[in-house]
Amino acid sequence: GILCTYIHMSVGEAIKQDVRSYGSMSEASEDIANGEDEVGRIVRPIKTADDRLEMEQYVCNHIRTSKYTILTFLPKNMFEQFHRFANFYFLLIVVLNFIPQINAFGKEVAMLPILFVLSVTALKDIFEDRRRYVSDREVNDRECQVFSGSEKCYTSKAWKDVQVGDIVNLECDEIIPADLLLLWSSEASNVCYIETANIDGESNLKQRRCPKGFRNPSGQLDPLELDVEVHCQEPDNKIYHFDGYAILNDGTRVPLDSNNLLLRGCVLRNTGSVIGLVVYAGHDTKAMKNNSGPQYKRSKLERAMNFDVVWCMVILLVLCVTGAIGNTVWLIGNDYKHVIYLGWTSDDHEASLDGFLRFWTYVIVLQIIIPISLYVSVEIVKLGQVFFMQLDIEMYHPDTDTPMRCQALNISEDLGQIQYIFSDKTGTLTENKMVFRKCSILGTVYGDTALLAEVDGQSTDESLPVNRKADSSDKIVIDDSLKEQLSEPSDATDSPHHLSSEQEFMVLMATCNTVVVAERPRRSQSDVCDSDFTDSTASPERGRLGIVYEAESPDEASLVNAAKAYGVTLQSRTPDTLTVNVPGLGPLEYKLLHMLAFTSERKRMSVIVQDPVTQEVILFCKGADSVMYNILRPDAFKPPSKSERKSKHQRRKSTDALAEITQRHLDGFARTGLRTLCMAKRVIDRKEYEQWLKQREAAEQALSNREALLEESACAIERDLELLGATGIEDRLQDGVSQTIQSLREAGIVIWVLTGDKQETAINVAFACLLFDSRMEIIKLNATTKEECRELLDIRRKELKSQLPTSNGRVPNGVRESSDHRDVQHEMTELLRVGLVIDGQTLEFALEDDLKDAFLEIAKICQSVICCRSAPIQKAAVVHLVKESEKALCLAVGDGANDVSMIQMADVGVGIAGNEGMQAVRASDFKLGRFKFLKRLLLVHGHWCYDRLANMILFFFYKNAVFVFLLFWYQIYNGWSSIVPVEQFFLYLYNLVFTALPPMVAGIADQDISDDILMRSPKLYSQGRNAKTYTRLLFWLNIIDAVWQSLVMFYVSFLAYYDGDVGRLEFGTTQNTACVLTVLLHLAVEMHFWTWVHHFTIWGSLVVYFAWALFYHGLFQYPGKDNAYWVMEHTITTGRFWFCIILTPAIALVPRILAHVIREVYFPTPVQMARQVSGAVAPLDHIAAVHDDPLELPALQPSSTIL
Repeated sequence: GILCTYIHMSVGEAIKQDVRSYGSMSEASEDIANGEDEVGRIVRPIKTADDRLEMEQYVCNHIRTSKYTILTFLPKNMFEQFHRFANFYFLLIVVLNFIPQINAFGKEVAMLPILFVLSVTALKDIFEDRRRYVSDREVNDRECQVFSGSEKCYTSKAWKDVQVGDIVNLECDEIIPADLLLLWSSEASNVCYIETANIDGESNLKQRRCPKGFRNPSGQLDPLELDVEVHCQEPDNKIYHFDGYAILNDGTRVPLDSNNLLLRGCVLRNTGSVIGLVVYAGHDTKAMKNNSGPQYKRSKLERAMNFDVVWCMVILLVLCVTGAIGNTVWLIGNDYKHVIYLGWTSDDHEASLDGFLRFWTYVIVLQIIIPISLYVSVEIVKLGQVFFMQLDIEMYHPDTDTPMRCQALNISEDLGQIQYIFSDKTGTLTENKMVFRKCSILGTVYGDTALLAEVDGQSTDESLPVNRKADSSDKIVIDDSLKEQLSEPSDATDSPHHLSSEQEFMVLMATCNTVVVAERPRRSQSDVCDSDFTDSTASPERGRLGIVYEAESPDEASLVNAAKAYGVTLQSRTPDTLTVNVPGLGPLEYKLLHMLAFTSERKRMSVIVQDPVTQEVILFCKGADSVMYNILRPDAFKPPSKSERKSKHQRRKSTDALAEITQRHLDGFARTGLRTLCMAKRVIDRKEYEQWLKQREAAEQALSNREALLEESACAIERDLELLGATGIEDRLQDGVSQTIQSLREAGIVIWVLTGDKQETAINVAFACLLFDSRMEIIKLNATTKEECRELLDIRRKELKSQLPTSNGRVPNGVRESSDHRDVQHEMTELLRVGLVIDGQTLEFALEDDLKDAFLEIAKICQSVICCRSAPIQKAAVVHLVKESEKALCLAVGDGANDVSMIQMADVGVGIAGNEGMQAVRASDFKLGRFKFLKRLLLVHGHWCYDRLANMILFFFYKNAVFVFLLFWYQIYNGWSSIVPVEQFFLYLYNLVFTALPPMVAGIADQDISDDILMRSPKLYSQGRNAKTYTRLLFWLNIIDAVWQSLVMFYVSFLAYYDGDVGRLEFGTTQNTACVLTVLLHLAVEMHFWTWVHHFTIWGSLVVYFAWALFYHGLFQYPGKDNAYWVMEHTITTGRFWFCIILTPAIALVPRILAHVIREVYFPTPVQMARQVSGAVAPLDHIAAVHDDPLELPALQPSSTIL
């Protein structure tokens, strides 16, 4: 559990830092030449005692994630707990009670509430920290083989004793103990394979290689002969970045990057053994730098609750001031010396001073109005809600064995108040199981013949994307004509190269990737002796001996498998070579010169290879057409000459430019819902390559600003490309996506899709999943400059505002004037029926400060919004814009690392366990197996959690207020002396025991309406979305109700015992019993769902009250006026007692019951109407008509149902 961490630093933030750090290539080169590059740490291999002493300046490998020790637990835990205002407040109450002049109860009794809360929290912290301690000890005591200079061999050493500079020898399936620089591998090509599931959740293998200067030593590496000095950056939490260089014994400087680093927590796979040098240990490792625990989020309801606690303090202050003034006035106007219950017999009391002291006494007596137990109860209720939510079998995905999991226990109620959903497309709405369908090579389309007509532009209506239901087959459809052409030998007279254009295209697909080629299946992480672990990104041949492809993304896997299906097979990959088998030519071993990795800024990746036959330096590049077309050579946009059209090599008969033809094919691919990539190449002049190589090496050796310099060098060589063609890959919609989106839209939730896909692809998917429909007007915002974007936004904003139904100042027919403003806005956008599509470049302009308001105004008018070609940082910026500008509760859902920043920016983050690793899941608050489960998560569990918790919080405020006011009314008749008619234990146990459990059970298990109705009636979600269950008005209505009920409780008893011979405690016992009974019956009136647990807790609490009262009053005796001995036993034998406890709730609850009847009969909410329909004779299908207007329910007579 210690090593299973998630990435707190979002991809978006990393990009932002990289952009800020962009600098000049020439300046960096000059700095390196002058030796002025930044040096973080210097690591030397430990071979002697002096070496070990020198390396002790760095952190050792011992880790501790536990927060406390035996000595620090008490002070540290108390310090943390008293940061809560409520705890600090009750500590102040205890201190005040120790002052003789103002104490109201026994000093020990006054400590009970705060000790109870502190103890429960401390026990929870001990339990959690104990688990961390045991896990730490288990990890620290693991052993590995470390080289000992004194013994001149490898010895077994515990992980905690490893330090920076140690040379470690690891065997296959061992867990890596620290961040190691790979020095040697038993593999012939000096590479190794690691499984990074513990770090980023990805189960596919990653290849790591030795630095160039360490490759191919004779035999196993001898540590005694190792003479190297490693210069690397200071520790950070960027697990995909590592910058440094190694100085060899001959002075050669070898660049180091993340491909040379083995991270702590990863598992060595498919490699016999490796030797590595520890560069980061313990808490300096990248895994531990990311292990900072889950982020704390406060729910919207909790923030509202905290605000109402402040109002409770205001009420307390008013009551205390009133009591103090009343006491002062009473003392001035009365002879208090002979009042027995005051206990004063001398004249040494000043009225004003005593009034001041009584103020603080009232603070102690009326402290219960500040609900200290509410915070603990809310935490327990949320834990219970999450527990039962995770047991919901309806959100379990059996195909991937993925249950719903909650990773943030404190925001479950936010699920019921979501107003905006921001969703990724690939892997979230779609399966992310990529299947190669079509390709365009030099203007000719090959592939699935069922789609060729649509691609060739034979669809009659290009404005409406083709909603073709995806083929259920995952198999690649082989085009026989293409396979035949690939088998034909190249015509040397037509082509200056030994490969035909079709063969070059397939070679590009096979080589331009990071796919790992393995010749044997690997074993699972959980049990190294188990059968093969199935991975969706791997070749179908997994599990059998032969070639096995391990791809970092499904896109790469689909392309390399497609090339293999056509006979162009990637047979092996080493750090220096790529071996590809080409039909008719056999194996070709390309020398791999450079790999220019994909980045979100460039939106492309490239490999630079040396042709084995012609010895030419060739750059193969693939990427999004939006960026690839900007770096094509000019002749791609010119019509071909006659000789080119006749050339067999070109195979083109059209007179249109190749770029134009390919663009039409790309648009056709996108209209059929395919993901597109553009393929191009470039033959690099040898001199140009050598000049560029100097710049590249300078960038690779830079310690500071390396990422920006590498990016700039890649852009410098990726230019003047020759267009080869394009690919179309199918990624089908997940099951149930269309129904889920339709239901969420009916619930009034606005859905935005933020994707990196091409605009046409995104639009097609939007139509397929019912985000758009044929009746909608689709507005496209595409601009190349900021001024053009500004003009476009202004025009569109004026057009849309003029079309709004309220542009004439009147609410149109079909929109209710009494509706919530959010519902009015939702209904007007439904009437307007407009969808918005914006590309990445335009979005970049629209998010700037002077344009974002105009963009948001347009987006708010639209039913749905799609942002295409958006980078991770743009996704997070869009969420932030809506979240801050609209003050709306936002949910973000995604499945990949590029969604992490968006998920962390939203109020609620949902991670889909898909095929792109677990980064999104680990950064999220909730984990789901499929997007369709989002419907049940929000419409059912979100509704229930919000409704339950909101009602429970209101009930807590009510029950505390009713007891406080009951005590306050008594002060009117006892000279405002702050003396209460209740024994001190009952004052505290009322809140902690007698009325604590029933509202918590209701908060966990109450159901205002069944899950079946909630799933069939999405509009019922509006109650939570508009925050109708917990409002400031309802808070004050509950306080007013508490005042009324406390008046009834007091004066029924007061009149019953008027002029009677009754003691203070007997009178108070009657009031207290009536209060407990009325409060429990009040909760019973509010509950909608009854089980034996509800009955047991409500009536059981009443039994506990009577049992405790009889036990306490019958056993304990105190001398003086507070002696409560036998009070309860005597009181229950009187008729007045039973008269009061029966009459009090009957009168006190009348207004609340009457209000419920009036509201359900004449002003029902949508939930109440649906509840009536479900219990009436009318068929259940009528629930679909439930809306804010009760008249929309036909043939329904709610009065008969209620009465």
